[in-house]
Amino acid sequence: MKKIYVALLSAFFCPSLLLAQGATDAFNISQTDLKGTARFMSMGGAFGALGGDITTLIQNPAGLGVYRNSELAVTLDFSNQSTGNKIDGFNSTDNRFKFSCNNFGYIAAINLNSDVSPYINFGVSYNRTKSFERTYQGYYGSLNTSMSNYIANVTNGISANDLGYDLDSNGNPVYNGGYDPYGNAPWLSVLGYNSFLISPTAEDNTLYDGIFSRGSSTGSGTYRARERGDISEFSFNFGGNIYDVLYYGIGVGVTNFDYRLESNYSERINNGVILGSEKEVVSGEYNIANRLVMDGNGVNFKMGVILRPIDNIRLGFAFHTPTYYTMTNRMGVSSAYNFGKSYQGVQPNSAVPVLEDAYDYDFQSPWRFIASAAYLFGRRGLVSFDYEYTNYPGMSLDSHNYDYRNENNDIKIYYKSGSTFRVGGEYRLTNQLSLRLGYSYQTSPVKQQVLNGREIVYTSGTNTAYTLDRSIQYYTGGLGYRFSNLYLDLAYIFRLQKQDFLPFSGTYDYRNHWDAPEVGKLTSTTNSFVFTLGFKF
Repeated sequence: MKKIYVALLSAFFCPSLLLAQGATDAFNISQTDLKGTARFMSMGGAFGALGGDITTLIQNPAGLGVYRNSELAVTLDFSNQSTGNKIDGFNSTDNRFKFSCNNFGYIAAINLNSDVSPYINFGVSYNRTKSFERTYQGYYGSLNTSMSNYIANVTNGISANDLGYDLDSNGNPVYNGGYDPYGNAPWLSVLGYNSFLISPTAEDNTLYDGIFSRGSSTGSGTYRARERGDISEFSFNFGGNIYDVLYYGIGVGVTNFDYRLESNYSERINNGVILGSEKEVVSGEYNIANRLVMDGNGVNFKMGVILRPIDNIRLGFAFHTPTYYTMTNRMGVSSAYNFGKSYQGVQPNSAVPVLEDAYDYDFQSPWRFIASAAYLFGRRGLVSFDYEYTNYPGMSLDSHNYDYRNENNDIKIYYKSGSTFRVGGEYRLTNQLSLRLGYSYQTSPVKQQVLNGREIVYTSGTNTAYTLDRSIQYYTGGLGYRFSNLYLDLAYIFRLQKQDFLPFSGTYDYRNHWDAPEVGKLTSTTNSFVFTLGFKF
């Protein structure tokens, strides 16, 4: 028998190919990290009621009103990230080191010599609010289901005639000369069908089985992913105070989003079944590689107040509008397989038209509300608390060329509002030297029925893998030293993130049987050393 090993479908796609963004992509765009100056990070980001730090321009712009001097500062970040994935009793770990400039900014303080409004201040800053840099992988030593079964399940209801082949009187596929690449058949279904990963049943050419047959097939699987990119924001702010009791601020953020994913999923199948009527038993392997590029720009608005009812207490409130993004996506996929057979001269279509296209869409991130409180122990120390509420169900996708009604409904099915708790403290050992500690905890924004694995999670295009956030914690500490006009702050940050990883969603087959892969437990830890150098004048 002639061996087959063919690269299939190297292409870019547009919305007409049913590759619109999904709910999990919307969440990806909406994430933020604990990023900023070393002082801000060493206190767990609990600065909503304090101000006087450049990072507050992206948290509570009322903190700008606390300034009495102009200031210039820059922050450097040295991070080492380790990502481990535990699946089917196998553990894998990847490490990555990164150096970056996460924050710099300038504050201009203008003295009005007024008892009513002593100062008005202007500020501009750059902040890297999220880093996507990581590499992870997972190994399934013993498959309980296959991606081919997932492709079969999501293809049910689509005629085989729309995927590239007709069936003869015996139910065998006969290549019909091509298919319309701009038709309504999802490209994942086209890819799976032309790679012989799925076959129509003998009774109905709109119902499909995967190559992995429950009860007789065995196999193993491997997934690898490389993520890159970040979210960065330039913030422009105005603030002041009234009688040194009420501080106010407003700001505009201009956001840049850049995300790149390269992923690879492969399976080795033993005793697989191909071609529904003939029930050919084969063994071999296949591989599906995806590439995704997402980039765009957005704008948001922030407003906040800080109230000092007495000298020792400060209360802060801030509201962030959604970030209104204009996004562009480019996606690509390839499939390769080797099952050791050719079938009646039927060869996979290696002449699939190469499509080079991108699609645009609009995205609205969730709005956020922050409530804060701080207590000052004279000039010796302070303790501060923040609570942040994030309205994840309010995320939405829109386009002139595609109706995102289903995807926006999925957002509300999968996600709930998220909460973040932050606490930080600072103690001044001398007039120059201060010690700091902090902690931050972010709850899971994923609804319980999704975490329990009994909800179908629809992803975009051919990229079937996704993660579900469990929680994120930060343990932080640091110190600061003040010279006359110069200051140096150092911070150490330990970040712990737990996620569920799935190479594809659980689905129901045409027999109403629930097909689901084993869930991987993804744990990412990051150790960061952050340095801020600032100058007051």
